[in-house]
Amino acid sequence: MQILFELQEDTRLSFRSLVYSVTKSLIMYKPKEILSGIGKNETDFLNLLVNFFEKRIEENQSNLQLKGRESCAFMQNIILLNNLKSEININWNYEFSFIGFMKYLNELSIKKDKVELFIDKEGNELTLNAAENSGFTSAKELLSDESVGIRMSDMISGIITKILKSIRKDLDYQTPDEFVTKKLLNTRWFDLSEDQFVLYKKLFKLFSQLNEVYYKSFTGIYVDDFIILIYFLGYIDSFKSYSDFVKCNTNNMPERINSIVHAKLEDYFKEII
Repeated sequence: MQILFELQEDTRLSFRSLVYSVTKSLIMYKPKEILSGIGKNETDFLNLLVNFFEKRIEENQSNLQLKGRESCAFMQNIILLNNLKSEININWNYEFSFIGFMKYLNELSIKKDKVELFIDKEGNELTLNAAENSGFTSAKELLSDESVGIRMSDMISGIITKILKSIRKDLDYQTPDEFVTKKLLNTRWFDLSEDQFVLYKKLFKLFSQLNEVYYKSFTGIYVDDFIILIYFLGYIDSFKSYSDFVKCNTNNMPERINSIVHAKLEDYFKEII
């Protein structure tokens, strides 16, 4: 993302849509030649991206009904990437971590100097320094055994991370032959015990219903997996009872989730173009 930040110097170019498309492509297709080059030579990285998109456009020809819009996005990416400078110097910026938090505070009209910010101690102080540079001058590092809040944050973020990783693993392409096929959640996601059903409903309440503020969650520009998680939990929560849930045909549920998520991502993409 920081490499692509160069695009912001030209307001005619859609920076957000490019970052979204590039990030999604790297997550979905996992091209080794590109992922292994991140952070080494930015010019080579950009050239590899262009080559990758050109190859995908060619291979998508075998299923344009499914992949036609993706090919159009990739053609736009090539045009945008060719407008980048040939030499890019990157200093990795840890202040990105606080963008969502600052939006949350602004929404609630809370000033930074009124915030006591405690950060999980890492040892290198990079996150702490970024917090101070972002205006949180009273930020402190603490070990998790010194703070109940940090332990709770670790637990909740750990749960979210594990579910998101499981979603991504399930939707990842396993072979190149799958690149031009539709990927859906496995029906095993809906093979729930009553305890699991109740837990998912509680997670949905925690993520979506408690403290209703727009910026309670913030994922950056790439949102797909988090949207899948939220609408998966929302779909489970739509059933009033476990008995109602088990009466439904689970074979249809992955396609329903896919349709809901597709519609939400359509709306999101219109916002970032």
